[in-house]
Amino acid sequence: AAASTASLAPSARRYAAERRSGRSAMRHVGLILGAAAALAAGSGEHGESSHEAPNVVGLTSSFFVGGGAAPGYECTIGIHRPPLEIGHTFGAGGGGEVWHHSSLLITLDGRSLRRAQDDDLALLLEIETERAPFKLQASTMFIGALPGSVESPMHQEAHGRPSCPPRHCLIPQPQVAATSQPHCGWEPPLEALSMMGQIQEGDVATMEVDLRPLLRKNSSSLKVWAAPTSLSDVGMWQTPRFLLRSLKLGQASREIFV
Repeated sequence: AAASTASLAPSARRYAAERRSGRSAMRHVGLILGAAAALAAGSGEHGESSHEAPNVVGLTSSFFVGGGAAPGYECTIGIHRPPLEIGHTFGAGGGGEVWHHSSLLITLDGRSLRRAQDDDLALLLEIETERAPFKLQASTMFIGALPGSVESPMHQEAHGRPSCPPRHCLIPQPQVAATSQPHCGWEPPLEALSMMGQIQEGDVATMEVDLRPLLRKNSSSLKVWAAPTSLSDVGMWQTPRFLLRSLKLGQASREIFV
């Protein structure tokens, strides 16, 4: 059910290139595992010894339909090279429709979970926004608590049959009026916090998130994603590509940003 991408939007063409390389990426699992954890543990603006680095991995998923064939999907967790990224795109054309999203999955171990629940700790994220040679759609970034554990590393795909992946692989719902959606629907709503407004292209933003509202049910898995808040003139979207520079648990400042 792979769709021709000759007439798709730039976001869909970009996905097609990623899709062709997806299977070869699985052969390099041994080289990539631990790269995300190494990124999170790296030094940065908040690199004091009192800060802990939770485990963070990337999640990418894509859903596609075209050419009158049955739809398909791909979902990959935990085998992405740094920098990990966050983004959300939808492209359509004569070859079909493609939805794609990239997000972060954060896992807190027992000690970090207890400290985040009981102490004055915050999740500290440093995010860079890439510049793009074309107009992007506005977006909001969210962090939400997942209802269960997440298998990592993991890769699933289905072609030519209308099956669906685990719920955390589903595409987060855009923050816009009714629009085309994947055959599996949108990801079910999570208990979540919005993290910020706009970051200008090329800027770096540091955010602090008080996790206690998200950890009341002892959830140890969190997801960070972006959702578009506007559409292009033809009803498609491509959010900025947000790159993770660092992610740590640390002492909250007097002014918490989320």
